[in-house]
Amino acid sequence: MKILMFFHGGSGNRGCEAIVTTAIKIIREKYSDAYIVLASTKPESDRHIKGLDEIVFHNQDRIIKPFSPLFFKNYINVKLNNSQSVSYRLAHQDIIKNIDRFDIFLSIGGDNYCYGDIPNYYELNRLIKSKGKKLILWGASLGKEDLNEEKLKDLSRFDTLAIRET
Repeated sequence: MKILMFFHGGSGNRGCEAIVTTAIKIIREKYSDAYIVLASTKPESDRHIKGLDEIVFHNQDRIIKPFSPLFFKNYINVKLNNSQSVSYRLAHQDIIKNIDRFDIFLSIGGDNYCYGDIPNYYELNRLIKSKGKKLILWGASLGKEDLNEEKLKDLSRFDTLAIRET
């Protein structure tokens, strides 16, 4: 079993680090031979974490170069389909290009779902599920005040929701 933990902003945030280390411990207790990979925006802050098989850089700061072919593709997609999926996919290409490598995806950015809409995350989750992969929201904060129609649709894509609040 190959597991990718993603939407991790680095272990400079001790709460995020705790989610990662706890997830590794729980997974290793049940599946000692699991291959566990962490996709992190700050991989240098995560090198000390024990139990990981690999850490990959998840660079979400990519931008579309003005007047490049991708620029025009995104422009047309926005105008015709009212969708920014091209730019969203660029931001998450580190994960997208590896979807086929993994069986299970743990979305572990604890606070990601409590700060308004995150349509670029919704796009990545949609792509993961379109490949028939298991998708789990792990250790997230989510209150009733955070919910809207688009976020509820995204949450329905998950196979399991492990939410901190009742």
